[in-house]
Amino acid sequence: MHLNHWQKWAYYSQWTIAAGAASQCFETVIRLGLKQINPWFYVLIFTCTLLQYMVHFRFFINRKPINERQVFFADYKPFLWVQFILGTIIFSISFLIAGFALIVPLLALGLFTGAYSFFLLKPRQQGLFRYSGLFKILTLTVTWAGVTGVLPVVAANESVTNPPYLFHFAMRCLMMLAICLPFDVRDVERDKRNGTITIPAIIGKKNAFTVSYISIILNILLVGLSVSWGWNTWPIAITNAIANIIMMASIWYSSRHLNHEFSWFLLDANFVIHALVVAGILLI
Repeated sequence: MHLNHWQKWAYYSQWTIAAGAASQCFETVIRLGLKQINPWFYVLIFTCTLLQYMVHFRFFINRKPINERQVFFADYKPFLWVQFILGTIIFSISFLIAGFALIVPLLALGLFTGAYSFFLLKPRQQGLFRYSGLFKILTLTVTWAGVTGVLPVVAANESVTNPPYLFHFAMRCLMMLAICLPFDVRDVERDKRNGTITIPAIIGKKNAFTVSYISIILNILLVGLSVSWGWNTWPIAITNAIANIIMMASIWYSSRHLNHEFSWFLLDANFVIHALVVAGILLI
């Protein structure tokens, strides 16, 4: 089993996702008009996301590869170990510099994602913690929105109960839901074989993509309406609409190329694209 060019890029997505988490934290700071926070905070978010992704997929386990991801881990294991060790060192430094004030929310989010990856929230069909795979998308959505929409507010010493900040968290949840659903569509047949029930398995692939589009449209409309509530400005609403239209186009592309790795790399890249469009234009 050999990996083609885009398969390699797709399985390097831990870098794209980590960069997306850090850049979306920066977008939150710009978008909400928060005071600038310690730059090491963004290093902390990048390395924390990178390490969590690598641990989640157990890159360190020696086994005979049975799918493309495991082939990638086997072929690049020495480099991945170097990446993991350097990431751990840099994470430790950034935590000492910028993480102590965030230790409570960091621990809460870390336990939530760790529980999903290893223990209580791992989808299973029997035992004390039996539940369907519907919680998978809830876990990913809430965790991402918490990291990129709440932690920057805490780092800026602001109250997360401020209505505009809660609204931003909700909009980030809609964005994450829109991106996650196509991945569940991609994996639906495998999930069915494993007995895991996801949203596409219940409502169908086509309807799952429709829910993604509706989530994006709701995000655009609600952010536009929030201008009249004083929670956002028209420049924010316009840049948010542009970024979400790009995301909708990427989701449409993935719906037409379900088995092509580039479509999944493109979806992951939207984390960075969204932040660059919104924060970049607002800073001009």
